[in-house]
Amino acid sequence: MQNRVAIYLTNAGVAGPATTTVTPTQIALGGGVSSLPATKVTVQMNYTFKFLGPVAQLFGGSFGTMTLSVASEMRTEVAAGVI
Repeated sequence: MQNRVAIYLTNAGVAGPATTTVTPTQIALGGGVSSLPATKVTVQMNYTFKFLGPVAQLFGGSFGTMTLSVASEMRTEVAAGVI
């Protein structure tokens, strides 16, 4: 999964290292129905304000680096007859 995220970021023109975390989880369906197995992928990377930082310095302020984080969760599909 980490390699796929790295390829996606490269193709999108996003530079810099990213931290990818893959976590097995469950999606609750509610209504007394059992939950479904799922996978949650979280990607974090540092972002430096290349334009706003120098502009803010002109006025005595600063924009440094911040961590951007995004997560996506998708059910894990199982082939028919496996369970």
